[in-house]
Formats: sequence, structure tokens, C-alpha cells
Amino acid sequence: MRLSSQIFAYSAFNIVNAAVPFLLLPVLTAYLLPKEFGILSLVTMLQALLLPIVLLSFQGLVTIEYTRLTKEQFSKFITTILWLPVLGFLVVLPLLFIFSERVAGLFKISEFWVTASAVFVLLQALPMLMPTIFQARQQLMAYGVFKIGLTLLNIVFSLYFVICLKNGWEGRMWGMLGSFVVFNVISLVVLFREGLLKFSFDKYYFQEAIKFGLPLVPHSLAGIMLAMADRLFLANLVSADAVGIYNVAYQIASAVMIVMSSINQAWVPHLYAQLNSSPSFDQKKKLVLQTYKIITLMCAGSVIFVAALPLVYHFFISVNYHEGQSVAMLISLAFLLQGFYFMATNYIFYVKKTYFLSVMTLISAGIVMLLNYLLIPLFGITGSAYSMVASWLILFALTWLLGHRVYPMPWRLGKQKII
Repeated sequence: MRLSSQIFAYSAFNIVNAAVPFLLLPVLTAYLLPKEFGILSLVTMLQALLLPIVLLSFQGLVTIEYTRLTKEQFSKFITTILWLPVLGFLVVLPLLFIFSERVAGLFKISEFWVTASAVFVLLQALPMLMPTIFQARQQLMAYGVFKIGLTLLNIVFSLYFVICLKNGWEGRMWGMLGSFVVFNVISLVVLFREGLLKFSFDKYYFQEAIKFGLPLVPHSLAGIMLAMADRLFLANLVSADAVGIYNVAYQIASAVMIVMSSINQAWVPHLYAQLNSSPSFDQKKKLVLQTYKIITLMCAGSVIFVAALPLVYHFFISVNYHEGQSVAMLISLAFLLQGFYFMATNYIFYVKKTYFLSVMTLISAGIVMLLNYLLIPLFGITGSAYSMVASWLILFALTWLLGHRVYPMPWRLGKQKII
């Protein structure tokens, strides 16, 4: 399938997948007050922070290794890396029990949801692995059916718990739990049927996965803080209501992020296949030209989305949350910069220099936390959006420079060999 067709297919699947929870927003904003929405976002933020610690980005090597390994080796590789989330869970759960009171105080949530979050994260391992395998195999239909099916079931369960059982914001969490359990079963069935579970263990693959994933933990945590520290600062400096308004704006603007990720998902297998073939200078120039075309597409899509935001708020979102419309515009710009970042970071992942990403993301996370601390008292929730734009701009610039250093490419498209 041509790259343009793959980009369209991934974008279509991911947009549909994102549209389903987006359509849930009018329901949630009608049944949940901004304060309840704020608490929900703080619980999901904690789970997002636990995700890279428990899972160790175990699925990240799948796309890289798929074209390098035989079918038998790939089966052994998949079976081996599945032990990483189990190990991470066994390490994290006791720590959450010990420090539950402190964590609950920081996030303004109950101690029950602190410890329960570890279980929620572990149950995401297989549902995250399967789409990555489908992506590596370029099985677009399987990828789309799996992701959309998971989301639809998540929404059905959530509506049942929130509306029928009147469980409030916790109903959303129970809906997520139910869908994760069902799709863990489905994932195991598919893995067995495809011969990807062999009940074997390979020390070399396990060590390689740890070498790949462990340096990414600081990078992933910093990336999450880069994206979500604003909510923690808003909860402690303003109120849970402000967190709710901001989080709705963030979810709406995340449509831009979905498109950026979709484009990159289609681009990565093509890019790595080209890089694995030891491309000539002229082939590298073609890759650069394709990259610039993709960036142009990203910009055009973002502009169209921002222009449509007033209509989105008017027709879909409760008036209690309309204060966040200008915030959603700024966050959309930040997600566009994140798309640019994806284009550069692919080269760093390819050469497995992931420890560099950790350093840069930590720097950017430090900057965003400082800016949130300084700007929220001055501008309220808009100060958080300003911080997000500034931090992604800095991270994109640093990553582009590093990406060129670890894997030089002719970005100027001139006649020179390497700039």
C-alpha cells in the first residue's frame, strides 16, 4: 500500500476512534460537574504516569524488530517482552501501598484510586501491544477494528455506569476497567492463534527490551509531565473546577494530536524500512522531501481544526465549560509542534539513543513546570496553555538538532552531501 494511502487509513481509523470518546463529551459534561471532571482527569493522570514505569515501553521495539526477525524469533520476542509489564506491576504495587497517603494528597484523590491505578495500568499492556503488532505487519484493518472496538466497548460500559447506575466520575473508570478485561481476553486469543505465544523466555530479548525501555522511563515520565503537569498545578493552585474546564479543552484539542500520531504511525514503518536498506544520499533526499510534505499536511489540518473550534463548543459542549475555548486553540498549536517533534524523534529511536530523549524531555518538563508555577497565578488556565506551547517548541527544536546529529540527513535539500 502506498504511503499516502497508509496515512489516510491510519488517520481515518484514529479519527473515528477519537470521535467516539469525543461524542461522549456532551454526555459527560452534562452529567459531571467541572469538579468531578477534574477529579477524573487527576486519576487518569496518575495512571498515565504509572504507565511507562509498569510497562517500560515494552511495545516500542515491536515495529523496529519485526523486519529484522524471523517468524519464530518474533514469536519468542513477543512472549519474552510480555514479562516486562508483570515485573513492573510487582515493583510498583507495593510502593503505591506504602506511599498511598502522600500520593493521594498530591493528586487530590482517594487512596483507593492510588493503588487501584496499578491494576488499571497492567490491564492496558496487551491492548497496547496488539495495535503495535498490527501496525508492524501493516494490517490496517485489524489495527482499526481492534482500536475502535476497544473504544466502543469502553464507551458503552462508561455510559452504563455513569447514566444507568449513576456512579458519577467513577463510572467512567469502571467502564474503562470492563473494556480492558474483555480486550485482554481477545488479545490472548489472537496471540495464541497467530502463534505469537510460545511459553518460552529468551534472556537476550529480555535484556534488549530493558535496555530499550529503561532509559525511556525518565523520557516518558517527563513527557507525561510535559503534557499533564498543568492539571496538577491547576488542582493545587486554582481548583478542581479549573482542572475540569482545562481537561475538556485538552480532550477537544487532542483531535490534532490524534491526526499527528496517525500520520507518524503510517510514516514510521516506511521510514524504518528505508533506513534498514542503507539508503543512498539521493534516497535520503527523497525521505527529507516526504517529511516536509507531511509537515505541510500537519499544518493545514491544524488550521482547519482551530477554525472549527467555536462550532464544536457551541454544538457539543455544556456552557459550564465554554471558558476553555481559547485554551483549546493554544493546546492545538502545542499538538502541532508535537507532530513536528515526532518527525525528528523517529531517527533517535531508530539508532536506539533513547537516553538522549530522556535528558531533553526532562529539561522541557522542568521548563513547563516552572512556567506553570509562574503563569497560572497570572493567567489562570490560559497560563497552562501558554506553558504547553513554549515547552513543546523547545523540545521540538532540541530533538530536531539531536536527530540530525545521531543520524544526519540532508535537510536543506541542496547539493551538499551532509549539512
